[in-house]
Amino acid sequence: MIKIGIDVGSTTVKLVAIDENDNLLFSKYERHNAKAKETILSFLKELLSEIGDKDISLRITGSIGMGISEKCSLPFVQEVVAAAKAIQKDYSHVTSMIDIGGEDAKVVFFKDGEATDLRMNGNCAGGTGAFIDQMSIILGGILMN
Repeated sequence: MIKIGIDVGSTTVKLVAIDENDNLLFSKYERHNAKAKETILSFLKELLSEIGDKDISLRITGSIGMGISEKCSLPFVQEVVAAAKAIQKDYSHVTSMIDIGGEDAKVVFFKDGEATDLRMNGNCAGGTGAFIDQMSIILGGILMN
């Protein structure tokens, strides 16, 4: 059984596939440029060509992923919940996690391997992935000239 996770955020699609022993088989990360469906299909076709026709278990996450999961009847996992579970499973010594998304940022605090608190930025997009991305483009353009 191949486990596939797809994260469809406001700006990018990420896909990972692992085998039953948690060995990484495939991963891909790309901007979807408002063409999330096409990007996902492209990733899945590439995955199929690499691993062949196998039994799979699929989960989807992300701000855009929620709508896709509802429309396609796919299991959805909220992205902070998914990330917190990964921290609890593989990094139980971690005391905090910052999830910087395209439009918001979330901080999860852990104590003894358990999530104890969640904080999220307000309405301002400063400090989020889209803001950081745009500033890097602007600064890159300034530095290149």
